[in-house]
Amino acid sequence: MFSENVGTSMTQIDPWDKFRHTLIEVIDSDNVTRRELFQLSQSKTGKVTDGKSYFKALYEHFEYKRDAVVEFLIHLTTKTKLHLDEGTISVPSILKEYTEQLRYTEKEERLKRENNWSKCDLIGREEEIQRAMDSLQNQRMKGVWICGLGGMGKTSVADEVCGRLLRETSNWRILKVELREQKHMRDLVRSTLILIGELLMTSFREELSDGDLEYTSKSNEEDYFEDLNQNSWRQLLIQKCCESSDQNKLFVFDNMDDILVSHEGDLMNFLNKLVNMLIEAEEDEMHQGKTRFIITSRASLPSTLTARDLRDVFDEVILKELSDQQAMLLFKQELTQQNIPCVK
Repeated sequence: MFSENVGTSMTQIDPWDKFRHTLIEVIDSDNVTRRELFQLSQSKTGKVTDGKSYFKALYEHFEYKRDAVVEFLIHLTTKTKLHLDEGTISVPSILKEYTEQLRYTEKEERLKRENNWSKCDLIGREEEIQRAMDSLQNQRMKGVWICGLGGMGKTSVADEVCGRLLRETSNWRILKVELREQKHMRDLVRSTLILIGELLMTSFREELSDGDLEYTSKSNEEDYFEDLNQNSWRQLLIQKCCESSDQNKLFVFDNMDDILVSHEGDLMNFLNKLVNMLIEAEEDEMHQGKTRFIITSRASLPSTLTARDLRDVFDEVILKELSDQQAMLLFKQELTQQNIPCVK
């Protein structure tokens, strides 16, 4: 279950509850889906009559172990190829993403309970860490772009910044989205929405304010997301990021490389829109909490026209090669951690 630090506003919502209620509505309103799910689940549920009794029977069969229920539903909906919202949303894909984000959240909570957020010794990176800390706590700045060659420690620096923020004050929610090998904007949007508690099981059109975001840089039909869902999800993500909250939010978009290569213009347009709306929201005297971002990638913040405004509110932190002395200290540290004797 998502912890108390995972949610989108003062009212914490477990995305599993949203999924369960949505699937109950589908079962109760779609005779074909209901008949197929009930037939394939009969050995687990026995005879059931509606969505509510179906989930009750599943919970009883799996002894109220949610993980087991979710795994069964992933297998079941994969077999039935269940999609929602006119075929645009794959139910098993959503459930798989939910379980992945859930595992990450539980790991982070365990680390905090075990006090493993203690300060680590990142050799040769103190200046970069402090600069990132200062920028994230600067009211004018909205984020930090950490860049450098592979293996330079970008993720480690981002993690250390998160740890220090949590040690200094508990009023931060850290939402880390792993984007390694993710090539499309929809991957970023979907993963982030799922992490903050939106399962994308409906179109959200009724939740949105008037007007949808328009994106004119769609050049690849495969990444088009033809209907309004992708724009709606982007708008929903922007709204969630800009929501007033009693906690500060820090989104960490780790390993942005592939999306930056494939859809740089689209990404910059989206980030510009997000930042502009965030600035407007935080200027409201009634707004509570702040939202900040850490982005890591090999490439630096683009110098294109669309990225120009971002440079005013994102601090670029470039990780350079360690000195020979620092590299030797790091090597000795690795040997010590692996209990390998160091020859002097």
